[in-house]
Amino acid sequence: MAAAVSIGVTTSPTDLSVHVDMHIQPISSTGTLTNAFLDVELPCAGCTATGVTNGRGALLSGWTADGNTTFEFTAALGTGVDKVATHAFHPRFLLDRGRLVKESTGTYFRCDAATYISAGAVPGCVFPQTHPTLTYDAKERPNAKNTIAHIRQALTQPNSTQPAWTGADAGKKTIPSVLHRQTSKSKNRANNRAAAAVCRTIDPVYVSKGNDCDEFPFESTAEGAAKGDRRFSALPVPLGDNRSAGSTLGHFYTDLRVLEGEEFHVAVPR
Repeated sequence: MAAAVSIGVTTSPTDLSVHVDMHIQPISSTGTLTNAFLDVELPCAGCTATGVTNGRGALLSGWTADGNTTFEFTAALGTGVDKVATHAFHPRFLLDRGRLVKESTGTYFRCDAATYISAGAVPGCVFPQTHPTLTYDAKERPNAKNTIAHIRQALTQPNSTQPAWTGADAGKKTIPSVLHRQTSKSKNRANNRAAAAVCRTIDPVYVSKGNDCDEFPFESTAEGAAKGDRRFSALPVPLGDNRSAGSTLGHFYTDLRVLEGEEFHVAVPR
C-alpha cells in the first residue's frame, strides 16, 4: 500500500483549541489489501479530543473517493508561572482494525497562560519552531516611518549609529537582528535609561521638541542598551512615530505569544 499524506494544523493564540485537517491521497494497493479497512488516528499527548468525530475508518476504496478527515482537541496547560506545556502528536495508520502499518513523525505546539501576554492570563497555543519574525514595513506603517528608518539604519549601517564604536576594531560595530524577549520591568527601564543617555548627547532637548528616544534593539529585549556592549543604536524620533512602532511590537508579542527569553527575528524590507 502507498499513499501521500498532508496535514494542516491550526492553533489559536487566544484559547486552547487545536484543529487538524488530514488528507490522504492517492492510495494504491494490490492483492489482499485491495479491500482492506484503514483507520487513521492522531494521538496527542496532553490533549482531550473534543470533536464529534476524531479521525476516520473506511475501506481503502472509501479513502480513495474521499481522502479527508479532521481532528479536534483541547490542549492542557502546564505548571509554573507561565503554565507552559508542549504537546506532540503523530499520525497512526492501522489496517484491518488494528494492525499498525505506519506511525509517522508528527509535530508539536506550545501552550501557555502567561500574564504578560494577555490581561487575565488568557491562554493560547502557537508553533514555537517557526522562528517568529517581526517585519517593519514603512509602506504598511507610514506613521512609523522614522522609527523604521532608524531600525533599518541600525541593521544595515551600524557604524553610522550612536553610540560610536570604540576600540581597536574600528568600523566593525554590529547590531543583532535576532533578539530575545525580556519582561523584567527593571531591566527594561535600565535599557531605556542607557539609550536615553545617548539620545541626550545627540540632542540635549529632544524631549521638549516632542521627540522620543528610539532604541534598537528594543528595550524589552536582552540585547538592549544596558547590556553594555555598545551594540545598539539610539536616536531621537517623533513621539507619535515611535509609539506607533512600539504598538506594532506589542501586538507582535501578543499575537505570536513570545515568552520570556524566547528568540525572535526583526526584518525591515527596503
